[in-house]
Amino acid sequence: MEFNEILPLIMSEVEKHPEITEAEGYVSRNSTTMVRIETLRYGRKKFGPEAQQLKTIETSGIGVRIVVGKSMGTATTSYFTVGAIKLAIYSALKNAKRMEADPNYKHLVKDVGKQKGKLPYDKKIYKGAVEDDLIKAAEAATSVVDQNNLDLAGKIMTVSQEFSVANTNGVEVDNDIDTFIVAQLTGEKLKGADIVSSGVGWHSARLAKDLDAEKAAVDALEPARITPKLKKVDEGDYSVILSPYAVSDIIDNMMASAFTLGSIYMGMSWLPVERKKLFNEKDALFPKMDEMVASELITFRDDPLIKDGMSSKNYDDEGVPTSKHTLIEKGQWKDVLADSYYSFLYELGKPGNGFRTDLVPGRCAGALPSDSGTNMILEPGDMSFDELVEVAEGPTLVLPRTWYTYPTRYGAPTFSSSNRSTSFLVDKGELVPVAPNAFKLIGDIRTILNEVMGIGKEVQGATTWAASQSTIAPHLATKGIRVEKSHF
Repeated sequence: MEFNEILPLIMSEVEKHPEITEAEGYVSRNSTTMVRIETLRYGRKKFGPEAQQLKTIETSGIGVRIVVGKSMGTATTSYFTVGAIKLAIYSALKNAKRMEADPNYKHLVKDVGKQKGKLPYDKKIYKGAVEDDLIKAAEAATSVVDQNNLDLAGKIMTVSQEFSVANTNGVEVDNDIDTFIVAQLTGEKLKGADIVSSGVGWHSARLAKDLDAEKAAVDALEPARITPKLKKVDEGDYSVILSPYAVSDIIDNMMASAFTLGSIYMGMSWLPVERKKLFNEKDALFPKMDEMVASELITFRDDPLIKDGMSSKNYDDEGVPTSKHTLIEKGQWKDVLADSYYSFLYELGKPGNGFRTDLVPGRCAGALPSDSGTNMILEPGDMSFDELVEVAEGPTLVLPRTWYTYPTRYGAPTFSSSNRSTSFLVDKGELVPVAPNAFKLIGDIRTILNEVMGIGKEVQGATTWAASQSTIAPHLATKGIRVEKSHF
């Protein structure tokens, strides 16, 4: 079947089942093409398609949600045939009949209008004709490798994602398309099999012509060229200057989900809450918004409508037009993110952040919508890097990249991490390089947000491994980090 024939078939088949209260059909199609760079590890010192990996991954699927009363059933298929679609509807209906009623459920999204304007997308990426562009980008990146012991590794990839969704409440979005291209590169100086120093480089765009892979390589290799003077630092509390990538790591792992109503409901957010009654008189945790949760220097928002944002989207996966959310404004908690289930449950704001995600980039018909962010932005300040070094108090670490940043338990404000790339100890105003993977970090997100000493004026986009959103962040000088272990 053709892509645009699927939803009309689902809606017409649903009409044949009068016991169905509500229904939703969803169809997605994604294509990811990537080139793998590794300039040194296997003795390959020049890039070429015969020496590197170039591959395309295509995924597609159909999802059906059926509601009978207050019970929901779902089913998915990857086969675009009439028989497979009818079977998915039958399976979802059977599953709904077997489920107990959900007292928290209200209804699927009702018609909420169309997005004003459309974000641009790259027709070449959408059509999958990007192999030559990726090879040229890889050649530009590897051209800046200027030492025999430097390895530039990583990937440059394009992603095209397309989806349609319709439900029996009047929602209908046809063939919404997003594209982006990104270079994720790591530079390392090797001595035998040992990593002496390393750095990370990143650049992304929605259109292939706007990618600067060479800049990503330069950023990755600059710290990798430095030979560390220290292999460890003393245990203790430190002020820190977090690079945009390290800030992104903290946002992705400690902040993004904390602002979703789903996390708040399940007690997995460190933000302040109180117990109140829902519409069905059930006790639940409610967000205590308007409280100060950060320094007045902090403004943090989610913006899905940035024209060059890697995670910009016209609609969420329930067919709701996306919109901006200022989550923290000058330190004060102002908003939350929600899919339709939690938005209607709490009667707070409107939906628009219900996304179907998986570990593979793109829209995922096999997943249910869950509340998450898009482009998570920490607003820049007015300070240069040198000024951030000057205002930092006491022993100070500069952390270009952190790694394995995870909460100590779900919902806790504390987390552990490590210095994945070459870091720096500030000693009398001078930056002394420290070897990568030299120490373990323990942090507290509340202290990091409240003890801010300065914010950089330049921002950079990034996203960390397995994150469902991307970030745009400046350097941040703050406290709340402790070196617990000086060497692994």
